Amino acid sequence: MKMVPIFLALSLFLAIGVAVCIHAQEQRGHPVRRVSSGPRKDFSRLNPALIPHKLSGPPRRVNLTNGEPGGFSTAMTAREAFERGTKTFNAHDIKGFAEVLADEVVFEAPGGLRGEGKAASVEFFGSWFVAFPDAHVDVHNVHIPDNVAVEEGTFTGTHNGVLRGPMGDVPPTGRSVRIRYIQVLRFQDGKHVSFNLMFDRLSMLERLGLIPAPPASR
Repeated sequence: MKMVPIFLALSLFLAIGVAVCIHAQEQRGHPVRRVSSGPRKDFSRLNPALIPHKLSGPPRRVNLTNGEPGGFSTAMTAREAFERGTKTFNAHDIKGFAEVLADEVVFEAPGGLRGEGKAASVEFFGSWFVAFPDAHVDVHNVHIPDNVAVEEGTFTGTHNGVLRGPMGDVPPTGRSVRIRYIQVLRFQDGKHVSFNLMFDRLSMLERLGLIPAPPASR
């Protein structure tokens, strides 16, 4: 093969050129530093306290607190806040539910209901536990792009308490309800900042026996 001699000739030419350049630099009084292939250093003898340890566990999410330098605090993701809110609601843990609400949280619900602030939101969602002591939600689907969650689910419960509504209080009927709903939630710094709850209010009133159900279609 002719390629091998050509390659060797080029390599020899480059080596001679490098040697000539080094010799010229040394003749001009500029010593050239040669790299030594001496023994490798044993880093195992270093003080272990000076060697950074590998971090374990999932990465922590941090955010500045009150804009102060160095004031860091952990913050839940939107999904974690959503799951915490659902879990505490189903556990009827109103205190735990309040912990994932922002102070300026707002809510909207069918019937023209609207409230602002943590206390108003706690009162609204807590009223479902009073009216339906076995209140429970089953989340079928949840879509969380960025800091917005779109939730599809079903609410179930037995009306054994007073239900507070825009038209006044409804005494217990003892009836069970099963209502599909959609809710849009927004988050900031791991806290709920808004709820927009949507469900068929007329269907709920029908199942409670408060308004006549429409005649069955033939």
